[in-house]
Amino acid sequence: HDFGLSLSIPKTKLMAAGREVCTGNCNPIQTENGDIEVVHDFLYLGSTIEASGRVDLDVDCNIAKASRAFGTLHKAVFQDRNPTLLTKHKVYDACVLLVLLYGAK
Repeated sequence: HDFGLSLSIPKTKLMAAGREVCTGNCNPIQTENGDIEVVHDFLYLGSTIEASGRVDLDVDCNIAKASRAFGTLHKAVFQDRNPTLLTKHKVYDACVLLVLLYGAK
């Protein structure tokens, strides 16, 4: 039966995830249109997914982004005596904490 579904082989990747998966060379899935590439990590919705389940790359990246955001605002907002502590707290939550927790830009 033809259901109207088409698969783009160059865009399709295969990744086995978990502790008990093959760590060496896994065999690609062969189709009539070509082989599906085996990968050990890929980018999905802005996050790097690793076969091991680790998220170190994303955490390190978010920490670096938050550090840059804080550094940018440090002199202009946090060292300035004019904004109230509440204002500084709201700026920190909106501009630094969101970047750290969610990778927001």
